[in-house]
Amino acid sequence: MNGWLVIDKPKGLTSHDVVAYVRRALKFKHIGHTGTLDPIATGVLVIATGKATKLIQFLPSDKQYIAQIYMGITTDTMDTEGLIISKSDKIISKEQLTCILKNFIGKIKQTPPMFSACHFEGKRMYELARKGIQLKDIPAREVEIYNIDLLSFDFPLCTLKIGCSKGTYIRVLADDIGKILGCGAYMYSLQRIMANDFTMDDAVTIDEININTPVIPLDFPVKSIPPVYLSSEDSKKFQCGQFINYELQITKAPLNINFLFCHPELVSGSNNLDDKTGNNFFTSLNCKLAIPNISSPLMGDSLPFLSDGILSDSSPSQSPYSPLLPEERVRVRWESAGGEGWGEVGEGEGEQKHSEVVRVYNNNDFIGIGEITNNILKAIKVLER
Repeated sequence: MNGWLVIDKPKGLTSHDVVAYVRRALKFKHIGHTGTLDPIATGVLVIATGKATKLIQFLPSDKQYIAQIYMGITTDTMDTEGLIISKSDKIISKEQLTCILKNFIGKIKQTPPMFSACHFEGKRMYELARKGIQLKDIPAREVEIYNIDLLSFDFPLCTLKIGCSKGTYIRVLADDIGKILGCGAYMYSLQRIMANDFTMDDAVTIDEININTPVIPLDFPVKSIPPVYLSSEDSKKFQCGQFINYELQITKAPLNINFLFCHPELVSGSNNLDDKTGNNFFTSLNCKLAIPNISSPLMGDSLPFLSDGILSDSSPSQSPYSPLLPEERVRVRWESAGGEGWGEVGEGEGEQKHSEVVRVYNNNDFIGIGEITNNILKAIKVLER
């Protein structure tokens, strides 16, 4: 059994409890989770089974939560599980809360709470906290809050939708909000609605798990990583850890190209960007140039990037980016109704040096994660040898 399960974790169970339950239900030992969810929290807990455990490090790490915050009270655990350590009679308005939430958008520093799974000198901090040990000068960590939306306000309770990076403690965010408001606050409830690109729409309850439960395919959560398709011979080399020359040509580009993806900083500003046949690459193929708002010379699946980028006319002269320098080349990816491929375009014969992580297929079978550096493909993680 190789793939992913998304569990709607119930309140009261630890992430380890859920993994143990799934192991028993599936009668399969090689199982792990992609990120701890506190016992008090509910929602998306991603379970990796079999070969999927090798891919956890490559998953998108951003998360989304729905959190209820109770204002006017502070607890020692920053949630409902702790002891009350202060109360305030201060009344907070919706306008006051909305105003201060802006302070938390972007990169911020958070100090992990004592009741957390973080390690300190080889021990979990919650183990030390339960023994009454209080640590001083806990190093703060940088996290990023992408958005905070106020869904409802009924003082002393408010409900927030939060998008954030890996490692963000919503309990700490609630406590920090209370400090700025001057009334104190704690996390009243928490539901994780997205993790590793999985959402509640993908989730099943723990009671629904059995030996016949279908798993989500191995490559589903790494679709943002560009694909590479190898022959059977090269696939065997890849699985044995051998390097593979992965230099592609564009002289046999498929017809009816719809979009072409290119590194935005290396798109030529002139009209003489030629392929190896001497023809203008863009205009001769009558395609549109899509410039995604990301800095990678190797693009992933095309359509999801269009909403984040800029569509321009087929002429590269209309590109707002700097011209290609002499002897530089750009690796590009195209898609059409007839197929897809990779290639290089440029004014000189040299190559733009870069490296990029890719997902690797033997025909349509997902066999691992690799890295292309200077046209050499090497294995990073092989799913099966």
